[in-house]
Amino acid sequence: MQYGTQQRSRQQGFTLIELVIVILILGILAAFAIPKFISLQREARVAVIDGTTSSLRSGANIVFAKSAAGGAHTATAGCVGLESGDTATSVGGCTGDDIILTRWGYPRAQGSEITPLFDDFSPRFAFIGGGTGASATVQIQLDGIPGCRIDYSSPSSAGGRPTINKVTDDC
Repeated sequence: MQYGTQQRSRQQGFTLIELVIVILILGILAAFAIPKFISLQREARVAVIDGTTSSLRSGANIVFAKSAAGGAHTATAGCVGLESGDTATSVGGCTGDDIILTRWGYPRAQGSEITPLFDDFSPRFAFIGGGTGASATVQIQLDGIPGCRIDYSSPSSAGGRPTINKVTDDC
């Protein structure tokens, strides 16, 4: 004898309320994760600026060492060939593709003359400004953000050092 054989149908999938709760939880998690992700981007940009500043400083010192070894560190306008090893106390005295024009032995503050210091330089950087004068400053901007850059100025006199400042206010 069978007493009331009822078959129960099994539920498959999510109910609407379960789906709404999952979406709500994901929204709350996203609200906390997005600011952290944005903070990580800022920290990454600051780290790139820090590393590039150190590379620029090291590269400028290498150029000065080559310039001093060749006796061109006392010239207001000289040049250094990074691979060829040429040094000269005049702008036209070096040959090759790797020439860096110098002011008092350090690279001049002109974007096109600093780029040979960086192998495979990232396209994320842009060189803005610069020139050949004593007060020239070139800005090396990251991702086109004016407040995320490196300012490089050539030495203003013999025996001086270049000014290299990093600006990370708006990274």
